[in-house]
Amino acid sequence: LGAGQSRIKSKYLGPGPERTPERAAAQLHQRAQAAAHEGNYAQAEKLYRQILASDPESVPARVNLGLAFYWQHKNREAVSELRRALEASPQEFSARLFLGLSYLDLGEYDHAQRALQEAARIKDMDPLLFWALGSLAMIHGDANSAVAFLERSVALDPNNVQAVWLLGQAYARLAYRQDEEKPLVPADYAALANQALRWVEQKAPDSALLHVFKGDVLSARMLTPEALAEYQLALKRDPNWPDIHLMLG
Repeated sequence: LGAGQSRIKSKYLGPGPERTPERAAAQLHQRAQAAAHEGNYAQAEKLYRQILASDPESVPARVNLGLAFYWQHKNREAVSELRRALEASPQEFSARLFLGLSYLDLGEYDHAQRALQEAARIKDMDPLLFWALGSLAMIHGDANSAVAFLERSVALDPNNVQAVWLLGQAYARLAYRQDEEKPLVPADYAALANQALRWVEQKAPDSALLHVFKGDVLSARMLTPEALAEYQLALKRDPNWPDIHLMLG
């Protein structure tokens, strides 16, 4: 996922003619936001901690600290900060969304589902939200629901490779695993899966993502040796992708 996707934007005070405490705080916010935009989340974390030390009631700073934790894969810390932000501002969409994403990464799927559904009640036009709901549906083995969520995600952000990849996996499951799950909406899911595969092939050629996608389609077609060969290629491209080891195991 891109770091700028669905990032909350804090509101800042404008600079004054003198170096007042308000102006100093605004400059600190600007430095923290700049660090986050540059992908320097450790520095953003440090600066947002400074802001909260002097203004513990700042909801934007609390949310952005939670996001800085999330992008550093400090999901437990992200949950703590985002929950605190939501206690002060229950309708804060970004806090709800990234709380759900943090729970998703932690494998706490019931909590993730609840947070994401609450986020959807606040704002239902965010591609990252529907990608996350589609991911949860796939985790729960519900490809029909996943297709609905992921098609909406792709409609809102057509260039999101991760969303198209996961949508292609859902198509493949409905095309080739009908003994496990019957499609609720008639469609040529095999053709849709192939179309998604060709798109990912153009956008991310010879990537681990592409080879995992090919492996998943071949696995859904019960072509195990060919699937394993693709997973091996994916492992060479990205040795740190933990799911590949599970697929090969």
